[in-house]
Amino acid sequence: MEGSNPCFLKTRIADLPMRRIACQYAIVRFMPYIETGEFANVGILLWAPKTRYLGFKLLRKKHARITQFFEELDRGVYLKTMENLDAELCRVQGMLQDQIAEFGDNDREYGSHKGLFQELIRPRVISGERPGAWPD
Repeated sequence: MEGSNPCFLKTRIADLPMRRIACQYAIVRFMPYIETGEFANVGILLWAPKTRYLGFKLLRKKHARITQFFEELDRGVYLKTMENLDAELCRVQGMLQDQIAEFGDNDREYGSHKGLFQELIRPRVISGERPGAWPD
């Protein structure tokens, strides 16, 4: 995946002291036609709950691979989807940083970061259909 996201905040994994940190990750999938179940991997999301680090990389520039795979897909749909996803993940990163700035970094037991990763990775469907459900 090319480049880093523009909202990459103060804390980067590379800037942390070298130590073992438990992380969770999820592959970001783009599935424009839910009825076929076909998808393309378009990014990665990394969450380190102990440090409250949220990082991601999204495929933004090499969209021809995606639009060639999904032949009927307008490239503008893909680009707008990725732009919206990038903006939302940047918003969540900012929210985490604001929480640390406001409440300090001492108490990690409470706060909006609990359950954050699970909420971010839950499947979403724009059309209102359930993921994996066949239309009636």
